[in-house]
Amino acid sequence: MVRTKLCVRLAALLLACAAGGLGAAPLDPAAFTSLGTLNLGSGTYTVNTTAMTLTGPSTSFTGVASGNICVFCFASVNIQSGAVLNCTGTRTLAFLSQGSMTIEGTINCNGETAQGTFVGTNYIGGPGGGNGGLAGSSGTTSGAGSGPGGGMPAINHGGAGGGGFGTAGARGGDGISPADPGQNGGPAYGDLSALLQGGSGGGGGWLNGGGGGGGGLELGASGDITILRAGVLSARGGDGEVANQGASGGGSGGGIFVHTPGTLTFGGLIDVRGGGGGKGG
Repeated sequence: MVRTKLCVRLAALLLACAAGGLGAAPLDPAAFTSLGTLNLGSGTYTVNTTAMTLTGPSTSFTGVASGNICVFCFASVNIQSGAVLNCTGTRTLAFLSQGSMTIEGTINCNGETAQGTFVGTNYIGGPGGGNGGLAGSSGTTSGAGSGPGGGMPAINHGGAGGGGFGTAGARGGDGISPADPGQNGGPAYGDLSALLQGGSGGGGGWLNGGGGGGGGLELGASGDITILRAGVLSARGGDGEVANQGASGGGSGGGIFVHTPGTLTFGGLIDVRGGGGGKGG
């Protein structure tokens, strides 16, 4: 994995802005009621944007909905080294601070990676991301990935398409005969300055579901934002799965939007890579 200040890869989109930057309309921390101070130590925490809850060691907060975004607003935010936030749910996710924000832990908004041969299984996206397409079999048709850029499902030996987001999803590999072409990836979409969105799911394959799309994450503060060297913001798409025929597609990476009128300092990793497609016959 490469450490970088800003990273945009494959079917994924990341935007970051400071004062005087992009003409975005981000969420304003002053428009929300503070839940107090967020200071998370080492440990594993769970964010469920459907239930709008943040739970973990000595921690329990309930967020609010702003459109289709689950918002947690605090007076200040400090996510320490060793803290891991695993985030799921149907809404995208925003952490806001009315003061400063420091991140040295991990915020995981990844889509699920397809595993094994389970007909009817679909792998979920990160918060607000599309699910992977359903696995098919001789009596069940594979499903397209969900989301605006969902990949097309596999047909016979042809591979399923990958999910699209910032760029179009990759086309699936061709099968062993001209009658088994690879299927198209999903289209490009998204503008995080206008709408916080997650990625889209990869198409389902033969006995394999598609990978889930990465989620949508917004970090906003009225004061400075510092992402230290150990800090990780991740909204990766899940991988597709291998198959003897008709492998499934990978989900697209999600979207991460960071904004502050103060100083924005990146020293860690921001990862919005799309998932790889499975290999088939």
